[in-house]
Amino acid sequence: MINFNYKEFWIHAVTESIRREYPALVQGKRNIVRYEKESKCLLHFGKFAIDDGNLTEFAFVKAVLQVFIHRCRQRVTKEGGRIDLQTFLPRDENFAKSPKLWFSARQKDKKHYLCVFLESEDTITNQVYLDELEVIMLDIAISKVINLMAPYVKM
Repeated sequence: MINFNYKEFWIHAVTESIRREYPALVQGKRNIVRYEKESKCLLHFGKFAIDDGNLTEFAFVKAVLQVFIHRCRQRVTKEGGRIDLQTFLPRDENFAKSPKLWFSARQKDKKHYLCVFLESEDTITNQVYLDELEVIMLDIAISKVINLMAPYVKM
């Protein structure tokens, strides 16, 4: 079980091993026993939720965090170097009305921050500023959740 609750981010992951027994193919042999993993993974930012069935959105958030970390490390030697990063994750196909999770790099007092906020119907809510250390913490938590995700198996 993984629980991560920091600022507006809440990550929860649970895995469970289930024992399945299949009949033997040959008469008189032992049944085949297989352990399968079932997982439930959730990421919440305010009212924006990503569940375990959507690897695309988990991967998008992780990629944005990795880009921010990489660009911060490039700017260590440059004073006041600007990071060009502003992107969003839309929720639905209805682009105009769907809530969007925005990621934007900001700079204040020669320090870089990743601003994350939720835009829903032209109103901004849950605005959070994360420095490089906090972004690394969030990246580690999302990496753990992605590793726990099991492939979808239709029963």
